[in-house]
Amino acid sequence: MNHELLPRPSGRLVFWDIGLAALLGGFVFVILLILTGGVLISLITAAAAFFVFGLLHYWVWGQALLKNVIHQRETAEAAESRDRDQVQPADEFMLVLNDQERVELIATLEHWLAETPIGTFASGRAEAIRRVLDRLRGFGA
Repeated sequence: MNHELLPRPSGRLVFWDIGLAALLGGFVFVILLILTGGVLISLITAAAAFFVFGLLHYWVWGQALLKNVIHQRETAEAAESRDRDQVQPADEFMLVLNDQERVELIATLEHWLAETPIGTFASGRAEAIRRVLDRLRGFGA
């Protein structure tokens, strides 16, 4: 495909476009000024005053609050990172075993439980191991 580029307008043509738009805008402004009886000037002045007030307000309070917010955000991100690093492991997890591995695990736990003296560790731990053995046996061992 052979596309011909549109010729670029010269600087003189762009100047005329801008000049005509400014002339038309000025004409519309004068017509509106006459029709509103000077209220348009008051509206523009009020808008400029609000803009200056907002700018001064940002310079006085915005910069200080922005620094405060940045500090709070960094503190919150650090706390979140710390919390993420200190996540506790789950109480239960999924253990996938085939039949042979399950039988070997049961035998190892029974042997370890039988050889361990009764007073060596807390009875709660021994009870937890017995519950695990019962659950393993319940799957057909």
